[in-house]
Formats: sequence, C-alpha cells, structure tokens
Amino acid sequence: MKIVIKLSLTALLWSGCFLVTLSRSAWGENSEVSVEETDVSVRKIPGGREVRYVSGTSVYVEKLEGDRWLGCGWNVDTSWHTDFPEGTGKKSVSEAFELRIKERPTPPGTLLASGWTWVDCTTLPGATPASVHVVVHLSNRLFPVDLRIHTLLDGTPVLKRWLEITNTSKKPLALTTCIPWSGRLWLDSIPAWTEKAPIVLSHSLRDGTFWEGWFGWTNLKHGSNVFKQTQSLRTDDPYFFLRNDGSGEYFFG
Repeated sequence: MKIVIKLSLTALLWSGCFLVTLSRSAWGENSEVSVEETDVSVRKIPGGREVRYVSGTSVYVEKLEGDRWLGCGWNVDTSWHTDFPEGTGKKSVSEAFELRIKERPTPPGTLLASGWTWVDCTTLPGATPASVHVVVHLSNRLFPVDLRIHTLLDGTPVLKRWLEITNTSKKPLALTTCIPWSGRLWLDSIPAWTEKAPIVLSHSLRDGTFWEGWFGWTNLKHGSNVFKQTQSLRTDDPYFFLRNDGSGEYFFG
C-alpha cells in the first residue's frame, strides 16, 4: 500500500485506499456504528452528470465534468449539496481515481485523466436490506478502455470502492498505475491545517520484525507527505486515520 497526502492551507488530497469514512468525533470505547439509510442520486449538470452518495452520516459527491471524472468532496451533513455559488468551490474538485496505461514498453505510461464519456449508472441489491451496490459506467474516447466504478454503501459511514477496467481492443494494454480512489477530503469551507490545529496521520510507525502493530500519530507538513508499505502485509497495517484538529473530523481509510 502507498499513501500520498498533499497538504496546503485550504486543501487535503489523498490517494490509494478502498474504504473511506468521515466522522465528526473519534469512536469511544463503548461506541457502536449504527446502520442507517442509504441513498444514491444522479442528476444532469452542465457538461455531464453528478452522482451523490449517502450512507449513514457520510455524503460523497463526484461528477463527470467535460471529459474528466472528479471527486467533489465529503461531508457529514446529509443535506449538503455541491451547488456552490458562481466563482467559488472550483478548487474543491480533483480526479476521483488515477489510471495509467502503456500501449508499448516505453515509460512513463499514459494518464487516463481525460476522454471519459458517460454510459450509464445502475444500482444492484446489496448483501443486506440497508446496502446498495452502485455501478457507474464510463467509456474512454481516446483509448480503448471501458471503466465501471463500483461503490458499495451499507448504511454505515464506510464506503467501499473498486474499479472494473476492460480493454476493448484486440491489442494488449499494460496497466501501470491503478489508484481506485483519490481526491480532496476537506473542502475550502472546512477549517484546515494551522500550526495550532494540525492535520495528523495515524499509521504504522515501524515495520521491522517483532514490531508489528506499532501504531502512532504523525503531524503532516505542507506539501507532499508520502508513506509507503515496502514490506509484506504482516509488517504494516493496511489502513490509517486522519484527524483534522481544526474541524474535529476524522477520516478512516
């Protein structure tokens, strides 16, 4: 696993995880995660489509704007929408995934950030009555790639995401990078990093033999903060927490 976090005064962007949740407070010793309703809505917007996911107390929105698939942000207010006044909120979007392919063995590979067109969005029944399985189907007009974005909502604040990637040509394509989920976590309107209220990452601090499970907190600095798992899964936990001391919110991934 590789975690890449880019920190600025107004934004926190991340990449590389499958399960994400947002909470206003930390889980207590006797806390229980309640199962609440799920909701998925799709609407037409100028130049594309917008998909809004609600699971428990978490809201996540992403959209097709032009030919890019963008993540628009998270919130714990289920009444939240992304109807920003004109001229605001533009910096709050970024690519919702990262894919790179090679058609021939020459570096560094082509980034599939543009060329996406809308095909459809379908919902499938989940494993429980409260869960729903959403599949957004996109096709790339620049390269022979078909993409289905799977998102599983189960009524808790935890969303699960994976990608189904299809080569629609008869020639081989090498997939050199696959980050199923990326984008901005906190919006410009959410209190972000300050020296008195930093954003802190909780993760495995040591990966040596006999030190498995050495979990702790690291204050993030401005710019890129890169954390890599270079050992096997047994020596590093494949998850992390982010705590925003300015807003009192947590992300788990």
